[in-house]
Amino acid sequence: LDGIGGQEALSITLYPQPAINELNLSLPIAGNWVVSIYDQQGRLIEQLNLASLQSKINVSHLTSGIYILSAQHENGHISSERFIKK
Repeated sequence: LDGIGGQEALSITLYPQPAINELNLSLPIAGNWVVSIYDQQGRLIEQLNLASLQSKINVSHLTSGIYILSAQHENGHISSERFIKK
């Protein structure tokens, strides 16, 4: 697949689904990422700066529900995925 500007489409991976205490995040390319978690109403819940391709995010403080995790790379690439907190 081609993304915007002919760049290859890159996606993040989140597991397990649903998450209870920790959410594993796999980022598609190395570099600096700003990771934001939003609730269903679009409110920013948490923001993290990550540089590792594999990270564990503590979600134990989140209430049960559906959230959106958005990751923006330093080159401007943005990828988002939904996850469920149990």
